[in-house]
Amino acid sequence: MDKQNEPQDELQNEVDLEFQQESEFSFIQETIKDENPTPKTNRRRLLYMAVLGIVFGLCTGIGFSAIKPWAERTFQSNKTKVTIPEDKEEPEEEAEPKEEESVGVVTEENMQQVYDQLSKIGNGTKKSLAVITRKVEGADWTDNDPSNEKSGLIVANNGQELLILVSASIQDKAESYTATFSDGNTYDATMKVADEHFGYSIMAVPISGVRSSTKNRLDVATLGNSNTVKTGDVVIALGSQFGHKDDMGFGVVSSIQNTINTVDGSYNLITTDIPCGDDSAGVLINQQGEVVGLMNGTISKEGNDNISNAYAISRVKSMIEMLSNGNQVPYVGIQGNDVTEEVSQEQGIPVGVYVTEVGKDSAALAAGVKSGDVFTSVNGESVTNLKGYHNALMQYHVGDKVKIEGQRLGSDGYVDITFTVTLAQK
Repeated sequence: MDKQNEPQDELQNEVDLEFQQESEFSFIQETIKDENPTPKTNRRRLLYMAVLGIVFGLCTGIGFSAIKPWAERTFQSNKTKVTIPEDKEEPEEEAEPKEEESVGVVTEENMQQVYDQLSKIGNGTKKSLAVITRKVEGADWTDNDPSNEKSGLIVANNGQELLILVSASIQDKAESYTATFSDGNTYDATMKVADEHFGYSIMAVPISGVRSSTKNRLDVATLGNSNTVKTGDVVIALGSQFGHKDDMGFGVVSSIQNTINTVDGSYNLITTDIPCGDDSAGVLINQQGEVVGLMNGTISKEGNDNISNAYAISRVKSMIEMLSNGNQVPYVGIQGNDVTEEVSQEQGIPVGVYVTEVGKDSAALAAGVKSGDVFTSVNGESVTNLKGYHNALMQYHVGDKVKIEGQRLGSDGYVDITFTVTLAQK
């Protein structure tokens, strides 16, 4: 190679390299900022940032308002199924003989101590109560009819609603409802489901609208085991059994042997010596603050001179659970009596549920059931009494078809008969 051309070649290579580097970084635009802005420039910048902040705040507020309902529906706690465990009937244990104990003298002072303690228990359980008030169409603000208010029991929180069990009579002529909790705050309530045979309904209050102060002052009721209640037990009556919305009374259990037959079942009653009004409602609690009975003016007036009777809570837990989940209680629509082994031997009637009455327009009537029939099984599950029959029905829902087997008296004695019944809500 000619050495004279070497400097020229090197110079050409340097030019080419410089051009290449400029081409590669030509996209970079250098801007020299003024490091000493004027006061006027600063004001412009501050004004610009303030305007941007206002616009951003408005957009954020509008956006939040727009998506809030969707967010509440999407991210709110999922509604959970209400489950109320059944109570086992505990067998009676033979009492061991005890040495005679000296009976202390009852004085006014120690009686007052007892009442103070019972009041403390009752006031603690009041956090599980709510007063349901109905607004009657056409009524004005001067209408103070006490029947427009019923004491209800907070039986569940399903994650979206507080569920309140209350007398079904509250729905009569009602236009709307409110629920007032123990802290005195009142909220709109809606009727979730009602059962005219059982005589109770479930009211719902959306949790999203309940203040924190109210949530901190309420409790879901503890449902006790009424199978352990004994004659002579001290009980506390809470609710509106005397015609007021904040009543409390003390007494003892006078009987646990009474029952009441209703459509498709029979319920054990707890009878007390606590008086009640004609349109009473409330609960019985034990000394642990647990609900052991549901007081109802209708059952209290039957054969008793306005003495508080209550549905034994263990007997109706399955119905409370069903209503709390928004389901109607399924009915066949008969009233009946138990045919025990003893009655069967004496009367020659098969053991089971003897139908004494078939409801008008009932599912039983549509299926061909007649008075005098004896039910012996429901979908293959043997039933020997009203309690077992009712428990079998509670495994199904309104609209389900069930096969009821039984016997009917004919000219040659009892013969087998089968009914296919579509369960109804009344």
